[in-house]
Amino acid sequence: MIPRSISIEPCGATDIVLLPNIVSKNLELRSLEAGNNPLTTVDVSNNINLQYLSLNGTQLSEIDLSSNINLIDLQLNHTSLSSLNVTNNINLRGLLLISYEYDTNQNTITTIDISNNTALENLRIGGNQFTGIDFSQNTNLRNLGLVGKLITAIDVSNLSSLEYFYADSTSLLDLDFSQNTNLNGFELHSNKDLVSLNIQNGNNANISNVYLYNNPKLGCITVDSE
Repeated sequence: MIPRSISIEPCGATDIVLLPNIVSKNLELRSLEAGNNPLTTVDVSNNINLQYLSLNGTQLSEIDLSSNINLIDLQLNHTSLSSLNVTNNINLRGLLLISYEYDTNQNTITTIDISNNTALENLRIGGNQFTGIDFSQNTNLRNLGLVGKLITAIDVSNLSSLEYFYADSTSLLDLDFSQNTNLNGFELHSNKDLVSLNIQNGNNANISNVYLYNNPKLGCITVDSE
């Protein structure tokens, strides 16, 4: 029987050579996980039934997902990607695409078009060269995370479903969650230019998870009145 799910533990370069042949011939493949491997390329163009793809911690510099219209969950953290096109992945609900300054593999993506990905619920994205993103068509987002020192401003006012927000090492000056009435938590780490935070949205009683660390200029936090 042809497996519909493939999970490859971290292995050496010799072993990973076998992966392209296994994947390309498995037309019924639904799930592929091959993170933390010395993988530089992968061809999933034949895997039109693929729903879950995790290649975190690989050395990928490019990947073509134009044929994977059934993809639901995509994880490409800590890779060397220079661009990513998810225009055809209209069923995508989760996208993880983060690189930190200390990562061995760092993406050089500056932005990404997610206007067609209206089903997105979970998005964590960013890197050293990432400048920002337009969420205006992504009103189903529930979990949003941003990383990158070139991110200076964002508008989350239309994200009515937003429940959790994360920002790490950005250059954001202010954050306004006054329209995000479903917000129940947020994490703000090392946002050294952040001056103000507005969480006056009538839902503060339901915010149960708050983590603030190394935001030295944050001097104004607006909350609900009692």
